Amino acid sequence: QGDINRDLLQAKMDFAATAYDLVANAVQEGVKTLCAAVPGIEIAPLGAGVETEPDDICGQVVDFVRTLVDLPVGFTFAAHDYAMEEEGFNACNPYQVGFSRLFCDIHCV
Repeated sequence: QGDINRDLLQAKMDFAATAYDLVANAVQEGVKTLCAAVPGIEIAPLGAGVETEPDDICGQVVDFVRTLVDLPVGFTFAAHDYAMEEEGFNACNPYQVGFSRLFCDIHCV
């Protein structure tokens, strides 16, 4: 029964990770699209000067913020995956057969 519960919980966590990734990508690309609308600035007194592109800076800031948001979320999913693997390692192996499985089940009880 434990293996079934672990598998279901892992499936839910996989769904949550995928859903988070899809939503975060959509938001990131939407904000980057807004960044693209910011016009470039050219400062050229007497014909010589510099040009800045705020849309590039905005896009880089969006990427950096996404990285900062992904960091704790990624650690959370990784910690959950580790906990699930550790629980599975400590549980009886469902693929054992015959007396080995019987003795394992008795030992786990």
